[in-house]
Formats: sequence, structure tokens, C-alpha cells
Amino acid sequence: MEIVELKVNYLKNPLGFELQAPVFSWKTVSTKGKNQRNTHVRI
Repeated sequence: MEIVELKVNYLKNPLGFELQAPVFSWKTVSTKGKNQRNTHVRI
């Protein structure tokens, strides 16, 4: 699986912003399945 177009609060480069509750979004390519079931984000 390859993750592309990673965004935080709809921004491609959110450096310098103070975010209380960030929202992550991304697209995946080169996957065998059609849907993503779960995600773990490491901070």
C-alpha cells in the first residue's frame, strides 16, 4: 500500500498552524483490496 496526498485539516503542508483536533485525510494506491478497514496514526 502506498499513501499519497496526505493532508491535515485539508492542508498539504500544515506547519505553523495550531490545531486542536486535527483531521487527517489521504488516498491510497497499489492496494489489493477496495476499502481500507482501519488506521493507526503515530505521533
